[in-house]
Amino acid sequence: MFRAHWWAAVATVARLVGDLEVAEDAVQDACAAALTQWPAAGIPGQPRAWLISVARHKATDRLRRERRRPGKETSAALEVTAPGPEDWVSRADDELGLIFACCHPALDPAVRVPLTLRSVCGLGTAEIAATFLVPEPTMAQRLVRAKRKIRQAGIALRVPSPSELPDRLGGVLRVVYLVFTAGHKPASGEAVVRGDLCEQAIRLARALTTLLPGEPEVTGLLALLLLTDARRGARVSDAGDLVLLADQDRARWDQAKITEGEAQLRQALRAQRPGAYQIQAAIAGCHCAAASAADTDWPEIAALYGELLRYEPTPVVAANRAAAVAMAEGPAAGLVLLDGIGTDRQLARWPQLHIARGELLCRLGRRRDAARAYQTALDLAPAAPEREFIGRRIRELAGEPAVPPSQPAEPGARMTETSLHNADPSDFAAIAKVAVATGQDAEWAGADPAYLRYLMTRGRLLVAVRDGTVAGYGAAIRVGDGPAAVSMLCDLFIDPRVHGGGTGRALVTELWRDEPRRMTFSSLHALALPLYTRFGLDAWWPLLYLAGQVAALRAPEGWAVTPSTPELVAAAEQRWTGADRLADHRAWAARPHGQPVLVSRTGELLAAGTIAGRGDEYGLVHLATAPGASDETARDAVLAVLASLDAPGGRAQVCLPAPHPAVRPLLAAGWRNQDMDLFMSSGPGLLDPHRAVPSPASA
Repeated sequence: MFRAHWWAAVATVARLVGDLEVAEDAVQDACAAALTQWPAAGIPGQPRAWLISVARHKATDRLRRERRRPGKETSAALEVTAPGPEDWVSRADDELGLIFACCHPALDPAVRVPLTLRSVCGLGTAEIAATFLVPEPTMAQRLVRAKRKIRQAGIALRVPSPSELPDRLGGVLRVVYLVFTAGHKPASGEAVVRGDLCEQAIRLARALTTLLPGEPEVTGLLALLLLTDARRGARVSDAGDLVLLADQDRARWDQAKITEGEAQLRQALRAQRPGAYQIQAAIAGCHCAAASAADTDWPEIAALYGELLRYEPTPVVAANRAAAVAMAEGPAAGLVLLDGIGTDRQLARWPQLHIARGELLCRLGRRRDAARAYQTALDLAPAAPEREFIGRRIRELAGEPAVPPSQPAEPGARMTETSLHNADPSDFAAIAKVAVATGQDAEWAGADPAYLRYLMTRGRLLVAVRDGTVAGYGAAIRVGDGPAAVSMLCDLFIDPRVHGGGTGRALVTELWRDEPRRMTFSSLHALALPLYTRFGLDAWWPLLYLAGQVAALRAPEGWAVTPSTPELVAAAEQRWTGADRLADHRAWAARPHGQPVLVSRTGELLAAGTIAGRGDEYGLVHLATAPGASDETARDAVLAVLASLDAPGGRAQVCLPAPHPAVRPLLAAGWRNQDMDLFMSSGPGLLDPHRAVPSPASA
């Protein structure tokens, strides 16, 4: 109820007292008083009038107390009676007056729309910041400065005169449009749609058409909102999930709104003064006119977006045009356009861009690239409904069967599309090219000759060839001796230019034959989740890549970190088990650019590992603790090594399994997770069941 009356109350009180900041505070105080009084006394017959009356008195009291502000006494002394029922028909004038004041030319153009979203519509600062892709503290400062500007400049909180309207209208239309956008696609929260904001935007658009009946862009805006909001009932499934336009049940569309919207659009177009809102309404009309998704006139929509670019030459409009071109001419054509505008830094922070790329990549069969695009969208922290949608898409990509269910492959089976052979030095150059094609530095990705030779001597290094070209490579090594030994899949790189053919599946199947087994996979890799069932994995956990400032860490007392040799560290690791304490899954001690270290407390050797890196990738890459070491020992060993680093720029990183006891103190020190992989295993005794997460197959 407060949300429904808040902005109208602020607008009225602001007009009465002439101070927007005071009006907002007074209405907030009135809402607080209502929470105290209404439960006992009951909700008044006119709650909005009650709120305005109480807020007016509170604002008056505050202005009287502020003797330092000359001129406020006159306003504070005004005796204004609360509006009666017959006055509420003009309440839109107060709100429109407030919008025009917030869009006054004296204000910074960058703050006019956010200020109105806050003052008229009651949106929180965080929601507004997300809408404009700026940090919340920055937006809060802008709003405070804007309110002070209105007070200090004496900007009138009223509808401007007819002569002023043309210059002020564009900002007001933009405000109403963004109010609707905030309801149609909330930037935060759990709701898929906020119908209250959609309805308020439509109500304000109607008021504008009454105020300016001959302005086609005003009518076009109302048509756009009606035609778009007509789909609201079909955009949410019974389970509360977001439903894409192509999958919506069109029988649930609001035909009354479609009819009214089409009539408003025809009226606007008759003026023969086209504008951005009329064009967008025509696009919405094309969708509403199609009996099914297959009947949509995509060439017409693509042409309309091309026309819209003349009025709004923005990356967002270009992205929407690319999506329409993809539907009209094929996903490859749309992807070329999307990739062309994807270099825009602000647009790169728009989750919808990466969602669109993911959809097109799926249609092209590039499932791994699609998963990466979806993960990028997810990393940008979209609203909860979009997060759910993206999560479903990622799970669908990860759930592609490794082999047909009716024909389960046995370990060691090979795919007909890909041939495998044991690597030799003549393959090193081709392997490096694959690593570079994945966007990695060849040496840092494990494709340097020294490391490849190490893999060949400690385990197996396989090369996958398709059509005479090296398409990928993978490696598995034996870790430990006797009953504690495991087969660890430690590298898997597939050339992203190669799609299909089962290259990754062939490598994993051939390499991962020995039991027990461990492996690490990117959480987005299409092979990861199917392996749970296929190989009978017992457990998994996330591997976090934490990064932060070394100076923020305090070294535990009594610990010493001493440079050592690869032989000593390797000898310690072969004796020590405890996979849950490993900082990474590779045998980093063999890396030529790594520095092996021994970690002791008061002279007792408790951990051994390797530090390495260049630039931002400097940090602890591997650490194993002595048998029987407590959580506190494992935690302090990691912190001791990290605190001892002389990292370039003072920044370092470490890879740790999520349940590692060092994770929490690192996060408390301001370190943040940069990425995530999945660590998976099979075989008894490999993981601590209290730390590992059950696999889907066993859950």
